[in-house]
Amino acid sequence: MKKRKTSLKDFIRYKSPLLFVHVLLIVLGLLNLYPFVWMLGTSMKAEAEASSDRMSPIPRPKFMLVDEFDLHEAVPLPLAPGLREAEGFTYERLLGNLRSKLRLIDRLQRRADEEGAYTHPIAYSGLARVDVDEAQVQLNHLVDVGLLVRDGERDTPEGPLPRYRLAPGAEGIVHRDMLPRQVLTLINLHEENRRRATTRSAYAADRISATEYNSHFGLSDMEKAEVELKQMMEAGWVTDGTWQVMNYWVVLKGENHILNFLTTVLLTCVVVLGTIFTSSMLGYALARMRFPGRFWILGVMIFSSILPSEARMIPIFKMLLALNGLENLWGLSTWLISFGVGNALLMAGFFLTLPKEVGEAAEVDGAGVFRTFFDIMLPMAQPIVMTVGMFAFLTAWNEFLVPLLCTISRPSMQPLAVAVYNFQAGHPGKWHQINAAASIMVLPVILGFLCVQKHVVKSIAVGAVKG
Repeated sequence: MKKRKTSLKDFIRYKSPLLFVHVLLIVLGLLNLYPFVWMLGTSMKAEAEASSDRMSPIPRPKFMLVDEFDLHEAVPLPLAPGLREAEGFTYERLLGNLRSKLRLIDRLQRRADEEGAYTHPIAYSGLARVDVDEAQVQLNHLVDVGLLVRDGERDTPEGPLPRYRLAPGAEGIVHRDMLPRQVLTLINLHEENRRRATTRSAYAADRISATEYNSHFGLSDMEKAEVELKQMMEAGWVTDGTWQVMNYWVVLKGENHILNFLTTVLLTCVVVLGTIFTSSMLGYALARMRFPGRFWILGVMIFSSILPSEARMIPIFKMLLALNGLENLWGLSTWLISFGVGNALLMAGFFLTLPKEVGEAAEVDGAGVFRTFFDIMLPMAQPIVMTVGMFAFLTAWNEFLVPLLCTISRPSMQPLAVAVYNFQAGHPGKWHQINAAASIMVLPVILGFLCVQKHVVKSIAVGAVKG
């Protein structure tokens, strides 16, 4: 029989509603994914970009100094002669002298075609923040090295002062590969990195984008700023610094989150193993064993699973306080394991789906209750074990209120959930580091779910169809 072709009219009539639903679900899924993408993107931004461009999920292209950057090789230090031998020499004074001269040359270069593109000692003293006599000395040095030429005099209230213009071909005298503002950018990046290294135990190298470069030097063309930054990268002075992965190390080391992370891992392992052990044994007993009070225990478990956890906090808190269990991990882990009461009901439901003949055959072969459970039944219940383990992992990793109550007097043993909250409260506005701390907490949960998702789906399918 010849298959009938689907016409456009039939497709619109029967398929388009379903297609619309699929497209709508995809759009909604992408919208739900945006906060996570924004969090990861912001965690890899520089501090200035995270503050000024918070809504963009993707960092802008930026540049940073290469690891082997040598300031003496990159910067024309002969522009500041005699400073090393002068009395009271400091590294900051040397760089300040260089900055003022480079800013002057850059300003004269950009105004070379304009009338009045000149300077004099009073104008330069304001730029360099030195007195007029020192400004005269520095300007004379720029004449000696061929960067400036004298161009008449300017009348001022203090009397006539010499004025200076940019010498022809002065660009190559400053640096053969870069403009003065490019050299000045290298100095600024180096100084900021030096300041961070001396004031922070862990720091991220400073970065500069085309927008910041453009605004700092007052350029009128954004494309020109991008070209000049790429020229610096091709010259080997800067490298691509778009993705600031260093934020994660700053948070882990500088804020002592390594200890919080290890505490959370240890706590999670204890809670997951304890929840699987207790809920599986209790679930198997409820499903396969007959003993007095079984239905009463089942009723108490159902009631406690639907009871809000906040209603149980005060009595549990007082009980652990009396047992000195509020400032150590055993009390915190015991409290979190008690959250898995409802998991025993899931275990019991899954064990009911397993064939009774398997347990009866084990009894005939002489296996006891514990051997039957650990060697036969528990391996067969692997899907629900993985599912319960995932639920326990989410509880231990994400729980906030209970760890806060147990560690309020011992910040050193706080898990990540509490540490990230305290970090956010103590660093307002530092979105790049706040999101890096949040990503450290969220990523293990996502990776853990991806590892066990097939077991979760399998346990749901087995529990839905018995036999």
